[in-house]
Amino acid sequence: MGASNQSSSSAIVIVVVVAIAASLLIASTSIPSLFPGQTTTTTTTTTTGNNGNQTIPVLENLTEHAPIFIRSDSEFTNQAAFEEWPGNGTASDPFIIEGLNIVTDATSCILIQYVSEYHFIIRNCYFEATDLSFGVCVKIYESENGLVENCRMFSGYQGMDFFGSTGCAIRDCVIWNVGCGINTTIASSISIEGNTVSDCYWAMMIGGAYDIVLTSNYFYTSDIAVGGYGSNNTVMFNNSISDNRVGFETDYNCYGWEITDCLFFNNTEVGINLKETTQSFEIYSNRFGMNTVHARDNGLSNSWDDGVAVGNAWDDYSGFGTYPIPGSAGSVDHYPTLYDLWGE
Repeated sequence: MGASNQSSSSAIVIVVVVAIAASLLIASTSIPSLFPGQTTTTTTTTTTGNNGNQTIPVLENLTEHAPIFIRSDSEFTNQAAFEEWPGNGTASDPFIIEGLNIVTDATSCILIQYVSEYHFIIRNCYFEATDLSFGVCVKIYESENGLVENCRMFSGYQGMDFFGSTGCAIRDCVIWNVGCGINTTIASSISIEGNTVSDCYWAMMIGGAYDIVLTSNYFYTSDIAVGGYGSNNTVMFNNSISDNRVGFETDYNCYGWEITDCLFFNNTEVGINLKETTQSFEIYSNRFGMNTVHARDNGLSNSWDDGVAVGNAWDDYSGFGTYPIPGSAGSVDHYPTLYDLWGE
């Protein structure tokens, strides 16, 4: 995506998210276990990615298909019958949309909107949105119980959009060269697991959302890897965030996040940037290496260790005493260790 399109995308998303975050009353819920027993089968080859230095797994034996627009539970029932999609929409036997190749200049390759009665899976598909200003590869809008797995999403304004949705998940997908890779604005109880997202403005946007869980994802070569705005109770565990301008940045009344066991590596501006009104974060057991600035904290009451014995590993730690975190908060990692770049 060109720089002008990325700048336009970022401006639009910031305005929307700030307006939403100011009006939301955030509450806490637990994330349900989604689609127990479902597994992914992958047949792939490799090809060169858009930036010339990545390898993108490509699905084989796909069927070309027109864009799919489903705007209610009844429409889902009718289209599932017409397309002969397997499943009956229950939790144990969800509808399955699988093996499709959708390339379009429409606003979405797949839109599923206002669906709450059924469980569904979108699996092993390739999506390409050629409209760089508005195109979305997969949009699940104000819906529930959707799983997107092992798909490839390329180009457009957004890759995966869970706007206003709850109890959904995306896992084992590859998303690249879009304005925003994964968006969870005004969403709740969303699981983001095992995905690779690159060459975006935002690889991951969490705006006005709560109970989002990011596990074992790889976010790289984007402007901002993970952005959090007006969002509460989010967990980031075991993610790799490297070669971006900003690894992680949050603002606008974010509260109560936990960031553990993540790698922040070679981000050219900053690894983690906590802005004003960001508070009560717990950040420990992470590794920081080769970032221009590892971390900056201008927020309130954020913890950079577990309060007992575990801090973070820093490649510039002297080996003595605490590790001060730059920024107006005056935060300190009380239990730092040295991240040995050459020892692993």
